[in-house]
Amino acid sequence: MNVLFIGAHFDDLELGCGGTIRKFSQKGYNVYSYIATTSGYSNHDGTKIRDSHIARSEGEKATNILGSHLICGQYSTKALMCTTELIEEINSIIDKHNINMIFTHWDGDIQQDHRNLSLATLTAARHVPRLLMYRCNWYISSDTFDANFYIDISKEIDYKIKALKEYTSESKRRGEEWIQFFVDQNKSNGKIIGVQYAESFKLAKYLL
Repeated sequence: MNVLFIGAHFDDLELGCGGTIRKFSQKGYNVYSYIATTSGYSNHDGTKIRDSHIARSEGEKATNILGSHLICGQYSTKALMCTTELIEEINSIIDKHNINMIFTHWDGDIQQDHRNLSLATLTAARHVPRLLMYRCNWYISSDTFDANFYIDISKEIDYKIKALKEYTSESKRRGEEWIQFFVDQNKSNGKIIGVQYAESFKLAKYLL
């Protein structure tokens, strides 16, 4: 199985499907993580919020813990659009690595980079037989994330937490609840399907 995990920013994949990445890498799948943006950005008043070099350094460490091969895009944070250029970049990754399963952002996400990257993925993955969407933030959208596919990450939860803790700059800015929110969510997902921890996804398509 050749699996591609797609995220707009460093830490998106760890939050939304870090346990699944670890699980698949341990199963012997060929696992790739594509991060579309450089992930650094500033506030509207010019105050720097996140440094691109620090984000990448932290992301490389987290990726190594989870066991995937990192592919870095060079798009600007907060300016990612569903363009032909982006679609073709994803297409090239799919073709190069013979991808047959993709995980990407939920197309109803309120964060514009997440939403636009999801839309680009839906087009680029039109011939890929398995496509699942994840959610990686706590902001309210007008749509509802109706999860209908779950993956048991009970054995992988510690690796997910360890990977997230590599993002020390984000943890410092957001506080301890930044990680704990998603761990609690994974625990609630586990209750739904009768395991300790699980990650939830929304199916776009899935060929058995």
